Amino acid sequence: MLFSRIISPGLKKISEAYLAFLLELALRIKSFINPSAWPSARRIESIHKGDLCSASGEVAVFASSYIETYPEFFLNLFEALRVARIDLMIMSNRKIADENVEILKKYCRWLVIRENIGRDFGAYADSLKALQEEQIFPDRLYLFNDSLYYRSPKLLGPLLSDLRSGDFTCATVSLTPILHAQSFCMSFSKKVLTHPFFCKYWAKYFHINTRRWAISKGELGFSLMMRKANFSPQPVFSSFQVARALLAAKKIGKLELIKILPQYSTIHSILSKYSVSSLVPNEKGTLRQFYIDISIFMRDIPSLIERTVSNIAQLSSYNKLPSGFALEARKSDEVTDFNLTEDLLRELFSHSQIHSLGLLLWRHGEFPLMKRDIIFRSIYSPLQIDSIFEDDLSLFASTVKNDLIRRQEGRFLRGIQGFLFRRGFI
Repeated sequence: MLFSRIISPGLKKISEAYLAFLLELALRIKSFINPSAWPSARRIESIHKGDLCSASGEVAVFASSYIETYPEFFLNLFEALRVARIDLMIMSNRKIADENVEILKKYCRWLVIRENIGRDFGAYADSLKALQEEQIFPDRLYLFNDSLYYRSPKLLGPLLSDLRSGDFTCATVSLTPILHAQSFCMSFSKKVLTHPFFCKYWAKYFHINTRRWAISKGELGFSLMMRKANFSPQPVFSSFQVARALLAAKKIGKLELIKILPQYSTIHSILSKYSVSSLVPNEKGTLRQFYIDISIFMRDIPSLIERTVSNIAQLSSYNKLPSGFALEARKSDEVTDFNLTEDLLRELFSHSQIHSLGLLLWRHGEFPLMKRDIIFRSIYSPLQIDSIFEDDLSLFASTVKNDLIRRQEGRFLRGIQGFLFRRGFI
C-alpha cells in the first residue's frame, strides 16, 4: 500500500506495461508447449447430430462458452437461421449437461463439443475441421459467437440477407488500429472458402488462449490475410444508416442523445466544442444551449452513479435532473447544425463500431445486435442502460438489461483483476 502511494503514476504505468508483457509472454509459451494448441491437434471431443437439416448449402457456426440453458437472445439467432434455411453448427467450448445437449439438438444440425482453448477463433478453426469430417463443403459460411445480444428473428432476417451480398461481409468493422472486420458476425462466399490464403490461415491457426492473441493474430491477422487475397470486409451497416439513426435521436431531444452516446471523453469534447458558439442564434433564431447541458451531464455520469442509485428514477424527465445539475431546460430540441452530426459520426466510426454505434442503431436503426460487454468496458453506464430500457417491459428487454447490469464496470476492479482489465487480458 505504501509503495503504491510513493510510486509515480508514470512509473506505475511503465511497470504495469512490463509486467503485462511478461505475463503475455508466459501465457503464450505455456500454450506453445501445450500439444492441444498446435494446429494439427484434435480438440473436438464429440459431435452430436441435431434434429434440423435444410441441406441448402449454407452453414452457420455459433461459437459459445455458455454452459447453462441458452437464453432467448441466443435462441433468436437460431430461429432466424432456421427460417432462412441455414444449417447451424453449435461449437461449444465447454462440456454441456446431457439435458442441455438434448435441448440444443432441436435447434441445430450439429452440436460439437471441443476443448476450451483458442477462444472464438479457435472454435471457428475447429468448425472447419468438423465440416471436413462430415464431408460438408458449404457454398456460404456464417460465423457468430456468444458475445452479442441477438434481437427478434424478424430483425435478424434482413441482416442474414445482407450478409449474403458479398464475398466477405460482416456486421460492422473497426478502424482501431487498422481497418478490420469484427469477428462476432462474418460471412464468406464459396470464392473465399476455396481461396488458398483462407484455407492456409485456418489450417495453421495456433490456439493461444489469450485475448491479445485473439485480437492481433485473430481479428487483425485474419483481415490482413484477406486483404492480401484481395478481399476487403463489406460492413452491412453504413455511415448513412448511422447518420439517419443519429438524426432520429436528435429529433427526440437532449435526453435521447445522453442515452445513446458512448462515454468517450472525445465525445464530450465535441459536444463542448459546439456549445462554445451555442449563444449565437442560428438561422431560425433558437439557441443551442442544450449542448452545454449534455456535455456537463455526460461528463458527470460516473460520479453520479457512485453517489447514489436512487437518482436513476429522476432521469424520467429532463426537468428532474439530480441536485447539482440545475441547468435550464430548453423547449426547442431542434438541431439544424449538420457539422455536429458529421463530427460525431467521424468520432463514433473511429472506435470499435459495435461498441460506439451498437446502442444507437439498436434504439433508432432496428439493428439486431448489441455487445454484451458495453457496461463492463465502460462504453455506457448502468444509468444509461436503465434509461434505454425503461419503456420496454418485455421479458426479452428485462433479460438483456439484467445480463448487462450484473457485471460491474471493469474500471472499478481492484488488485489482480483490475490489472488484467487495464492491460487487456479480460
